[in-house]
Amino acid sequence: MRRQGWAIRLFPMLLLQLYLTITVVMFAFGPWTYPLRHPVELYAFVAASQVALLIGYLAVAHRRPRPAPAAKPPTTYVAVGLIATVAFFPLVSYAETGRWAPNVVGAIMNPAEAYAASIQLSSEGGNFATYLRILAAPAPALLFPMAAFYWSRLGKGLKVAFWIMLIASVAMSVAVARRRDIADLVIMLPLIGIGSHFAGVTVRSTRRIATFALASVAGLVFLLGYFVYSHVQRVGVEAASYGVHPILLTPPDTDNFMLKSAPAEIRPGLVGLINYLSSNYYGLALCMDRDFRPTYGAGQSIFLTRNVAKYLHDPEFETRPYPVQISDLDGYRFPVFWTTSYPYFASDVTFPGTVVLMGVFGALFAMAWVDMLGGKNPYAVVAFSLLSLLLFYLPATNRMLQDGDGVFSFYYWIVVWLWSRRASPLEVRGAA
Repeated sequence: MRRQGWAIRLFPMLLLQLYLTITVVMFAFGPWTYPLRHPVELYAFVAASQVALLIGYLAVAHRRPRPAPAAKPPTTYVAVGLIATVAFFPLVSYAETGRWAPNVVGAIMNPAEAYAASIQLSSEGGNFATYLRILAAPAPALLFPMAAFYWSRLGKGLKVAFWIMLIASVAMSVAVARRRDIADLVIMLPLIGIGSHFAGVTVRSTRRIATFALASVAGLVFLLGYFVYSHVQRVGVEAASYGVHPILLTPPDTDNFMLKSAPAEIRPGLVGLINYLSSNYYGLALCMDRDFRPTYGAGQSIFLTRNVAKYLHDPEFETRPYPVQISDLDGYRFPVFWTTSYPYFASDVTFPGTVVLMGVFGALFAMAWVDMLGGKNPYAVVAFSLLSLLLFYLPATNRMLQDGDGVFSFYYWIVVWLWSRRASPLEVRGAA
């Protein structure tokens, strides 16, 4: 157990706040002018949400970590995650691509077609492989965070298997021309690796720290490169070069400071990236003009909303969430365009309630990070990884809770982690 200073305790939240602020700046001062009806209300809500995250985090970041009383050896968790991931990989491929093995080469040659095929499968409600994947989802969620955190305790076989499945996961993402699975790894693995180092679980030498940093940067560069390539292929070279905003139907201001100094060859990709990271605040603004229609906990997830509507035999229920309400208004089309994560939560708890909820998420984020730094609660490692994905996707969409496997994994491991804290009456000594 190690004493952790405030710099380490605050690191994930400071990084999150910096990232969220950059996306807001991109939206407010970027190359497009958005026709906002109530800009003060929009920016006040976003600022209040970020402040609530910070306050919630600070409220518990000073606490001591709590161990899990009956945790199994770390290699057991990694092995369970590995076996589940390998066993369900063909099913995941079938659910996402309609094939038992992903056609990576074909997807690289034609990302637009691969992405359209994946969307078509999703719109049809999935297949039996989809539901098997949902039921087993908590097990594969163990693999990458647990392996990254307990890396020094893994044998050579598990380490090799980790790299094989990492490459396979990236290949699956490429096979459906989707960037989010690669982004998940880029977000999760560096944070888990840093936490492991400062927890004293996998202490890295200066040389290994440099290697780890280079690998993290390489992963980010690969993500950005693949984003640019797939974006250009999806919308077409001419459309990407012109950069017409898909909702506003206006080109970007090429004299804007974010684009003016950019080389011409990277400008199409940069325009797409700015749009991806920031334009969803416009969808949020449109949602804030709509009436609250309660969804009773299902609005946070497209998966939950659709299944509740089917259970109630009430198609109208599916139109209640804010992102669906604004579909076909002001050029917005659901689910093609995103609205940030906030309207999904607001569909359940209203926008003022969402600010309060952000405070709760901030507190959970801090608790999981501190428990992980204690090095004695493996459940906190998984919980932190899932909370990281939930929060770093706030400017985009509610990625963590949109699919059935995400919903099941998230709530399963959050409950298991919180229960492990409750069942441990003694705090870790000396980890002030």
